[in-house]
Amino acid sequence: MPEREDEYLTPATTPEKKRREMSEVKQALAAQKEEFQMKMESLQQRREELERREEQLKESLLKFNKFLKLQEIREMIGRFDTLISTREQLLRKASDNQEKLESQRLELHHFTEDKSTQVLYYNNELATLQGCLDQACSNTVKWESTWNHIQNTAAKKTLLLGQIKMASVNLLQLVNKQAGVQEADIPIEDTDGQLKRVRAEIASSFLLPKTLRIQCQASFLRQSGFSAELVSSFLIHSGFSAELASSDTQDSVQS
Repeated sequence: MPEREDEYLTPATTPEKKRREMSEVKQALAAQKEEFQMKMESLQQRREELERREEQLKESLLKFNKFLKLQEIREMIGRFDTLISTREQLLRKASDNQEKLESQRLELHHFTEDKSTQVLYYNNELATLQGCLDQACSNTVKWESTWNHIQNTAAKKTLLLGQIKMASVNLLQLVNKQAGVQEADIPIEDTDGQLKRVRAEIASSFLLPKTLRIQCQASFLRQSGFSAELVSSFLIHSGFSAELASSDTQDSVQS
């Protein structure tokens, strides 16, 4: 389940989660160490208590030995057996406690190694995630710049398209006026149809000298207030060669 939850985390929140996990691991290690220390102190106290009891037993035994001189041999043996049994029980308990202590020390050692490995792993993963975050931030800046460039380019193309459409309408009106005909029933959005109409009207005057036709065409465009770039674009789009369009543009600029 934690792996599925990590899939929904953003690159910004994942490093923070890893830091919290590292903090929890360190706190767990500190708690285990404190508990182990307390157990060690408790066992040490019990050992000291056992040693004190042993000393007391020895003292009691010495006193009892003096007292045995006045008691029967059987009572002395029974008392001694009891003391020996008690001592053996205490030694067994001390041995069991020592084994538990060694076992817990070994568990603490394994736990410390395991958590140290986890801390190292999370540090490496955190560094990797930080690198991914930095790369994502860098890519964000790059794509934002690209998007702004696309928007600016689209705006320029849209403006140029609008200028071409308006120029096409104006040119068609000018051609119809020069030809003395009524405006053709061509939709305003049909730029190709308008330019075909203009080309047909200009082609119909093929009996005129080539230089005169070019001058008339340039005059039409100049009277419409078009730039040299738009003049060249219109002539090429209307079926004229690039050389003819360039020549007409130069004539327009010179005139």
